[in-house]
Amino acid sequence: MKRSAPQIHDESVALLFESSLKSIPFNVVLAVFMTASLIYNKVPVGLVGAWLAAVIFITAIRWGYSKYVISRGYNKHYIHHQLLMFLMLTICTGLIWSACYFIFRTHISGVNEAIIMLVLGGMSAGAIASLSVYLPAYCAYILPMFVPIIIYNFMSLEFDRIILAIMYLLFIAMLMITAKINSNLLHRTFELSEEKDSLIGELTVANQKLEESIEEIKVMSITDSLTGLFNRRYFDSTLRSEITRAKRNSHTLSLILIDIDNFKYLNDTFGHPYGDDFLVYVAESLKQSVRRANDTIFRLGGDEFAIILSNMTPEDSVTVCSQIQNQFKTHNKHDNVTLSMSVVSISSTHNSALENIISTADQALYQAKENGKNQIVSKQLPH
Repeated sequence: MKRSAPQIHDESVALLFESSLKSIPFNVVLAVFMTASLIYNKVPVGLVGAWLAAVIFITAIRWGYSKYVISRGYNKHYIHHQLLMFLMLTICTGLIWSACYFIFRTHISGVNEAIIMLVLGGMSAGAIASLSVYLPAYCAYILPMFVPIIIYNFMSLEFDRIILAIMYLLFIAMLMITAKINSNLLHRTFELSEEKDSLIGELTVANQKLEESIEEIKVMSITDSLTGLFNRRYFDSTLRSEITRAKRNSHTLSLILIDIDNFKYLNDTFGHPYGDDFLVYVAESLKQSVRRANDTIFRLGGDEFAIILSNMTPEDSVTVCSQIQNQFKTHNKHDNVTLSMSVVSISSTHNSALENIISTADQALYQAKENGKNQIVSKQLPH
């Protein structure tokens, strides 16, 4: 028994107890009809009553135990004990029904004996639906019910009863084959269900990885690989959408362009890897100075950067530029390498094309360079 139990699926255990909970009461129903038939045929009431009481007693215990197991849940640590108790109670049920044949055989006619066997056969066939999910349980039901009867008929050494015993054997074999087929179908169904759940789980993981990959590709497509800032492609779309949002919400938008003065000196003197490291330093300085969630920093290419400041006055935008220069100076070892900056403040009522706004910022940046570099030039687009 303990070797078989681990092979049963959790779904099988659940189905075994839940279906048994529904089918067990039919033992009492059939026993009541059997009792009525026996009493009608003049079988002693006391004998019939004792047998009916035994059926009701064992049926109540089986039903209560199944109810208890279902309410407690199917714990793998207790499943061996749960199934063992279930088998013992099922064996008792089969023996009580087998006892019906021996107790009342001397009090009834051959026709009534056939009725008893017909009832036992019908119960055995009906039990396939509820017990074949776990074959030991089905065997525990029909074998105690029929084996004593078969042995008795063989031992009678009467030709008719030997034939009857052989017929019972064939009937049991047919039931076992049917139960086995039904059990295989159920277990295959459970296996397919597990495979389906596994495939769904794998598909879910695959979809999640795909979504993560798509998101990663999306981030990569708008991110500068060197500095980790947004790139020129994202700058164009973001500036356009921010201008639209500024108009809708009636607030000012500021565009800052930044160019590193004498950056060529770094590349020529220390090499391009050093220049790349310096670009990363500039990007970190920008991140330290621009911290609002609705502000965005970009590397447009080469040594040129851009910042979009949402809902900020021209004066405050210039202050941000000063903070950037101060932050940049913190660890800059090259006095001749500075930042030239332009600020263009765009009113919410301004209707210039995107190209005109960028052109204005470029001109202001060029003016900052012409003014001696390390300068901040601010412009406001007219209303």
